[in-house]
Amino acid sequence: MPEEARMKVIVSYSIYQPMIIDAFNALRGRESTPEEKERLIQYFICSGAFDDFIDRNELSPEALDTISFTPRISIPFV
Repeated sequence: MPEEARMKVIVSYSIYQPMIIDAFNALRGRESTPEEKERLIQYFICSGAFDDFIDRNELSPEALDTISFTPRISIPFV
């Protein structure tokens, strides 16, 4: 994972987890589980990758369609 993308995940997670997720869980009298925390990290990884594809125009609409709807035939890129 590129350093810039890694930092996006770290910053997003470290803001969102304590301020939103933990706060809402506290209202229900519970703490976040390790599985929930891992899912949130995975979400931010996917979200950051999607932002890069769209914001930087690194992939054509056709390539995005292929990755989204037929991932088995998409070719990884570097």
